[in-house]
Amino acid sequence: MNGTAFLNALEIATKNEPQDNQELMLWQSQILRDPSSLPHPIVFNSNTDLRWFKLYRRQYQCKQTATGESIETIELTQRLFVEFNGLTKGSNYIFEVNCDDRQIDRFQQFLNDDRLLRNSSSDEEYSSSLFTLRSAHLLWVRKKSQDRHRRHTLSTQTADEPWNTNQLYLHCSLETKSLTAEGMREIQQQKIQKVNNTLTKQSKNTNPSIGQQQSQRKNQTSQSLLDRPLPRPSRPKYQGNPQIIVGLIFDPVKPIYLAVVDATTGKTIICRSTRQLLGDKYPKLSEYRLKQQQNIHHRRKQNQHGQFHQLTESTQGEYLNRILAKAVIKVAQEFKASSIALPPMDNKIEKIQSELEAYAEEETPEDIGTQKKLTRKTSVGIHKWSYHQLSEYISSNAAKLDITVERGSLSSLGTPPQQAAAIAISAYNSRNHSTERSI
Repeated sequence: MNGTAFLNALEIATKNEPQDNQELMLWQSQILRDPSSLPHPIVFNSNTDLRWFKLYRRQYQCKQTATGESIETIELTQRLFVEFNGLTKGSNYIFEVNCDDRQIDRFQQFLNDDRLLRNSSSDEEYSSSLFTLRSAHLLWVRKKSQDRHRRHTLSTQTADEPWNTNQLYLHCSLETKSLTAEGMREIQQQKIQKVNNTLTKQSKNTNPSIGQQQSQRKNQTSQSLLDRPLPRPSRPKYQGNPQIIVGLIFDPVKPIYLAVVDATTGKTIICRSTRQLLGDKYPKLSEYRLKQQQNIHHRRKQNQHGQFHQLTESTQGEYLNRILAKAVIKVAQEFKASSIALPPMDNKIEKIQSELEAYAEEETPEDIGTQKKLTRKTSVGIHKWSYHQLSEYISSNAAKLDITVERGSLSSLGTPPQQAAAIAISAYNSRNHSTERSI
């Protein structure tokens, strides 16, 4: 949190009255939060600003012989490194890349593209606009408390240095379509069409300036380079049935319900609850809910004593959202669905809160106090579940397979599976209406 954000939070708190205790606690946490002392991230908007290569690194290992003697051996292992252009003038800093197994293939593709760019001859040049890597951010991230146990062994002069209390993270944005030969051809056609349109406009200028002439020559070079596709593996494009739609509903108690619907007949093929989608990972949801309750209790105690410590369970929620998103895509592939219909996210919290109040009133129509307790107890999970993040993960995973993501109309009638099916049907009807208007 920088100084500007602190001043904005302070201004809001001094000029407005909180609507409830929850909003008051939110303002307190923003004002009491420690300002960030980390430097701003460095943005690399061009993929040619990063250079990738592999180097051998010595790895020392201690092995025991059959007689019990310890022998120290040295093994050479290849590791991936990256270098940044313009990071420090006159320096030659290189950084080793450490990542998960699921990410190593992406970095290996960055390396292959970089080798093509730097090792190709003049007759075999490639356009960097077709590369998988699009841009990158280099930023400091504060280490977690469990990762800072080494600070106790460091001297007082070095314990608080930035490189001992923080870690360098590299965030990369990439074009997933460029990972396959089919997607590469699609990108090629789009970029070639754009360059051709630009050249057509430039050719109409009978008296171009020097700058316009240089721009025209640059576009002509890009046109010739774009004709040469990058080597990519072929992967057949996913073909879904346009009548099969997966409808989703975000529930106030259980995060998600799913229904696979045949839109032509309106028949629900299959339904899935959160428990079925998570499978053997379902106990993680109970652990997450318990952690939420514990953190809320600790925050309340801290506010009473004027203290603030960062308490979060965001990584657990993110983990569950990733599992749910993958499970949704797996069901869509299993039934050859062409699209996934998501509920509208406008005023999502307010709509769910209204449903909870109606449910509490139905359960205890004459006891207002019990209604408030029931609504407050259930609403804890609403404000702490990232529905937007879940929607983004589903959309990003669907885009990899070219599964369309649509928005359906939310209905408050029926059970959650029936509402999920209704969202799928409304998305299908909306699609047909749009087609009729365009015709």
